[in-house]
Amino acid sequence: HDFILTRYNDDINLGIDNVNIHEKIKIYPNPTTNILNISHHKELNNVQYSIFNSLGSLVDHGSIHQNKLNISNLNGGMYFITFFTNNYSKTQTIKFIKTEQ
Repeated sequence: HDFILTRYNDDINLGIDNVNIHEKIKIYPNPTTNILNISHHKELNNVQYSIFNSLGSLVDHGSIHQNKLNISNLNGGMYFITFFTNNYSKTQTIKFIKTEQ
C-alpha cells in the first residue's frame, strides 16, 4: 500500500491584521441560550463565521459584530462554530451547546 504523509503547519499567520491562529478565540457562556460572547484580544468585527450542527450541516453563517452572536434561532443541541478571516482561511473551530430557554 502507498501512504501519503501530510504535515499541517500551524505557524502560519492567516492573513488579515486582526486574527492570528495563535491568538485563540474564546466563546462564552458555554452552554448558552441566546447570545454567544466572543472573546479575542482585538474586536472581531467582520470576521466571518459558520455554524454546523452535530451532523455537519450548515445551520447559520454571517459576520461577527461587536463580539456577540445571537443564536436564539437555533434549536437546543451541540454545534460547532468555525471562524474565518476575510480571505476565508479557517482560523478556529469551537464546540458549543445551545440550551432551550
